[in-house]
Amino acid sequence: MQTPRLLLVEDDQSLREMLTEYLTEEGFEVVAASDGRAALEAFASQGPFDVVLTDHQLPHVSGLDLLAELRRQGQTVPVVVMSGNLQLTRRQQAALGVGRVMRKPVHLPELLKRLRREMTRHG
Repeated sequence: MQTPRLLLVEDDQSLREMLTEYLTEEGFEVVAASDGRAALEAFASQGPFDVVLTDHQLPHVSGLDLLAELRRQGQTVPVVVMSGNLQLTRRQQAALGVGRVMRKPVHLPELLKRLRREMTRHG
């Protein structure tokens, strides 16, 4: 089985490093970006990815704007959005092709289960 590739977008350096370490230990190849603009560049230069995990509140390009741009480009990669305060209606979720927002702080086993479920659903 091929190692799943994950694009992690998180502006908090300590959280980004912790998630990178955890997800790598769980079998993912992680490419990390500190903001939405860097994520778009990484997607273009280092993609494809099997799943994207992004914070919502990011410098330059928000997580939802990142998601909207990927969809505009025709990318159907599964995306999991994390946020401390963002809520999306079912209609917004459907329009963006994303599930419910994961609340921060995230519970790591729940995050892992969600990432794997999203990849299976889109795989």
